[in-house]
Amino acid sequence: PNLPSVDKYAASWWTWWTSLQPEWCAMDSNNWPVMCGEGPWDALVQPGQNGMLLVLVSLVWWHGILTDESCREWDAAVREVGWV
Repeated sequence: PNLPSVDKYAASWWTWWTSLQPEWCAMDSNNWPVMCGEGPWDALVQPGQNGMLLVLVSLVWWHGILTDESCREWDAAVREVGWV
Protein backbone atom coordinates (compact mmCIF):
# COMPACT_ATOMS: atom_id res chain seq x y z
CA PRO A 1 0.00 0.00 0.00
CA ASN A 2 0.93 3.65 -0.39
CA LEU A 3 1.86 4.61 3.17
CA PRO A 4 2.56 8.01 4.73
CA SER A 5 5.81 8.83 6.48
CA VAL A 6 6.80 6.47 9.26
CA ASP A 7 6.00 9.12 11.90
CA LYS A 8 2.48 9.68 10.56
CA TYR A 9 1.89 5.95 10.20
CA ALA A 10 3.07 5.30 13.76
CA ALA A 11 0.82 8.02 15.18
CA SER A 12 -2.17 6.74 13.22
CA TRP A 13 -1.43 3.16 14.21
CA TRP A 14 -1.32 3.97 17.95
CA THR A 15 -4.55 5.97 17.70
CA TRP A 16 -6.27 3.06 15.95
CA TRP A 17 -4.80 0.43 18.31
CA THR A 18 -5.89 2.45 21.34
CA SER A 19 -9.43 2.69 19.94
CA LEU A 20 -9.59 -1.12 19.79
CA GLN A 21 -8.82 -1.60 23.48
CA PRO A 22 -11.53 -2.88 25.82
CA GLU A 23 -12.89 -0.53 28.45
CA TRP A 24 -11.03 -2.29 31.27
CA CYS A 25 -7.64 -1.56 29.68
CA ALA A 26 -5.74 1.23 31.44
CA MET A 27 -3.79 3.89 29.53
CA ASP A 28 -0.42 5.45 30.34
CA SER A 29 0.51 9.16 30.24
CA ASN A 30 0.93 8.95 26.43
CA ASN A 31 -2.58 7.49 26.17
CA TRP A 32 -1.12 4.14 25.12
CA PRO A 33 -2.50 0.91 26.58
CA VAL A 34 -0.72 -0.43 29.65
CA MET A 35 0.40 -4.06 29.39
CA CYS A 36 -1.30 -5.28 32.52
CA GLY A 37 -4.74 -6.22 33.72
CA GLU A 38 -7.14 -8.97 32.90
CA GLY A 39 -10.40 -9.11 31.08
CA PRO A 40 -12.03 -10.33 27.88
CA TRP A 41 -10.52 -9.52 24.48
CA ASP A 42 -13.70 -10.35 22.58
CA ALA A 43 -13.58 -7.08 20.64
CA LEU A 44 -10.45 -8.25 18.80
CA VAL A 45 -11.67 -11.78 18.10
CA GLN A 46 -13.41 -10.92 14.85
CA PRO A 47 -12.78 -10.65 11.13
CA GLY A 48 -12.57 -7.32 9.38
CA GLN A 49 -10.93 -3.98 9.90
CA ASN A 50 -10.67 -4.21 13.68
CA GLY A 51 -9.63 -7.84 14.04
CA MET A 52 -6.26 -9.25 14.98
CA LEU A 53 -5.33 -10.29 11.44
CA LEU A 54 -5.37 -6.68 10.26
CA VAL A 55 -3.45 -5.63 13.38
CA LEU A 56 -0.69 -8.06 12.39
CA VAL A 57 -0.76 -6.98 8.74
CA SER A 58 -0.53 -3.33 9.80
CA LEU A 59 2.62 -4.11 11.80
CA VAL A 60 4.15 -5.72 8.71
CA TRP A 61 3.33 -2.61 6.66
CA TRP A 62 4.86 -0.42 9.36
CA HIS A 63 7.98 -2.59 9.38
CA GLY A 64 8.33 -1.99 5.64
CA ILE A 65 8.80 1.76 6.13
CA LEU A 66 10.97 1.68 9.27
CA THR A 67 14.07 3.77 9.65
CA ASP A 68 16.81 3.24 12.22
CA GLU A 69 15.32 6.05 14.30
CA SER A 70 11.79 4.65 14.26
CA CYS A 71 12.53 1.03 15.24
CA ARG A 72 12.01 1.65 18.95
CA GLU A 73 8.36 2.65 18.58
CA TRP A 74 7.66 -0.29 16.26
CA ASP A 75 9.29 -2.64 18.78
CA ALA A 76 6.99 -1.23 21.49
CA ALA A 77 3.96 -1.85 19.26
CA VAL A 78 5.03 -5.44 18.59
CA ARG A 79 5.50 -6.05 22.33
CA GLU A 80 2.08 -4.54 23.02
CA VAL A 81 0.32 -6.70 20.43
CA GLY A 82 2.26 -9.75 21.59
CA TRP A 83 1.06 -9.16 25.14
CA VAL A 84 -2.56 -9.23 23.97
